[in-house]
Amino acid sequence: MVNMKFLAFTPLLAAPLAAALPTTSTGNTMASRSDSVPFSFEQWADAIAKGEPHLSVEEAVQAADAANSGPNGNVERSLEKRLRCNHLDLGSAWAPDAVACINQLASNGQTCRVDVTVAFCTIGNAQIVGVRGGPGPYTESSCQDVARAAGYVMDNCWRADNTVQGDHYAWGNGNMAVHIAAPSI
Repeated sequence: MVNMKFLAFTPLLAAPLAAALPTTSTGNTMASRSDSVPFSFEQWADAIAKGEPHLSVEEAVQAADAANSGPNGNVERSLEKRLRCNHLDLGSAWAPDAVACINQLASNGQTCRVDVTVAFCTIGNAQIVGVRGGPGPYTESSCQDVARAAGYVMDNCWRADNTVQGDHYAWGNGNMAVHIAAPSI
């Protein structure tokens, strides 16, 4: 004989499980992230590279500023990681133009190759440049790994005057430095 009391409670037991199931969403996953997770250009570039839903260039700049990771952002967060910022004799890039370059590179499924120095992207007053280091006649990385490195520079070197300058190595390639600065080549 079946215990009818247990059957009466079965829907109540299943409700929390159903609520925990993932739902399909056509919305922008980056725009709906928790406010406790700060915006990151590095993660934004990675989402573009993976073909995941992502913010537009303008939305990304606004999200970074709103999440206190932009030029007027949280000082403690900006000191978490230090890389080479503002050390080049070149001018600084305009941050929104640099973000547009990151978007272009992250969307590019190609290989970015450097013999000595090459401009991967120039938009407005921003340029993302690759510089070869180490042995060999050239080095290469996916343009998406170059975009992630540039995103890391944006996350850590964006200044209050809405400019950025700095460099970081392409992800997975210690022989390619990725610079963001004003156009120079």
